[in-house]
Amino acid sequence: MKSLAEIYTGELLREQKYLANWFPNNPIKLGDIGEFHDNCFVTKANLNDYNIEFEKDEGDSVTDINYSSSGGVTVTMKLSGKLLPVAANLGEADAGFVVEFSREKAIVLKTKNTKVNRIKNQIKLEEKLLKLHKDNVLKKKRGVITEVVYADSATILISNSKTAKIELKATAELGKAAGLDIADAAFDFAVPFRKDLAAEYVTHNGFIIFYRVLAVVDPWLNKPRVVTKDGYRGKEDELKLQEVGFDFKPLKKE
Repeated sequence: MKSLAEIYTGELLREQKYLANWFPNNPIKLGDIGEFHDNCFVTKANLNDYNIEFEKDEGDSVTDINYSSSGGVTVTMKLSGKLLPVAANLGEADAGFVVEFSREKAIVLKTKNTKVNRIKNQIKLEEKLLKLHKDNVLKKKRGVITEVVYADSATILISNSKTAKIELKATAELGKAAGLDIADAAFDFAVPFRKDLAAEYVTHNGFIIFYRVLAVVDPWLNKPRVVTKDGYRGKEDELKLQEVGFDFKPLKKE
């Protein structure tokens, strides 16, 4: 039976082509050296610990992520002053959201003000990673985080049944309800009702959503080389991992 971490990270790798951070508040950062355990990145050190400096490329563009599992989720906004039959616990004056699931382990990932940071010169970095590999620091099943996708705030929900449901009530006084956003922490959502949720994260202080890593592989009879941990579709539409033998278990598409 797949763990919650495998379900969440596996689906997002398959659909978004990024490694998903689990737990969502796992404080990973650029240059972290770590290993995978049950699809979770566990930091062991940082490149700075080995006197390896790098320049950051901090993107200026801001976007929002609006992802939900195909065919498994319905998100309904409720505006103040209007009645909504499915919102049994939101009064007429309340504003908020009702999220209903139609299958088990369906995912909702909504983010606000999302940016990307990456290590700038990764070609130069490859030389240093090969040296770390030679020194047995960057050994098998270890990788280095080279890119992070982070958000100011986010809402993550995972269902535990096909009848799972949650109602979110905005408690902040922010004027126009038309600007209501399920991922915006400024609305200070309360949860008057929840049913059969496997996971529920409504964040206020920001966290890392996605990341990418570089690693070194050392094939038999070939020189070590630096590769990117990523996914592609193989036989029977199963997501395969390119070259890197991490302990990561992608989710087959159902």
